[in-house]
Amino acid sequence: MLSKILKIILASFLSLNFHASGVMEKDYCKKGFELNDSGYCLKVLDNNVERRKGLMFENNLPKGHRVIFEWSKVKKICMWMKNTPLPLDIEFFNPATNQVIVEKGIPFSEKKICHRAKIVTEANRGELVKNSNDYGLLLKYVK
Repeated sequence: MLSKILKIILASFLSLNFHASGVMEKDYCKKGFELNDSGYCLKVLDNNVERRKGLMFENNLPKGHRVIFEWSKVKKICMWMKNTPLPLDIEFFNPATNQVIVEKGIPFSEKKICHRAKIVTEANRGELVKNSNDYGLLLKYVK
């Protein structure tokens, strides 16, 4: 009897749709997010109305979800956390120089975080940077 129960539990576990990256399949993505090829749920904000709201007033961002803020060209972009209760990683990407800067977003902070970028990504704290000592780190990607 115990063997049968264990087989049922194992079959139930294996039937879950886990993606190789640790994120579940498309049905796992929160409403408004799309699953990309890397297994992350993404939401692209590419207009002023969407970018202004961002993750303000959001109390939950599931693991593996990313919000991408995209502009038409590289410019000085300032982000802030005034009405955002979630601790976030904020990644600024400048494709002209291949530079990536990751900053720590502090919930409800009114301090502006500014860098030259075209794309900014927000994710849960620790999902973009694995080591808390790496915040403020400037990386330069080489093609």
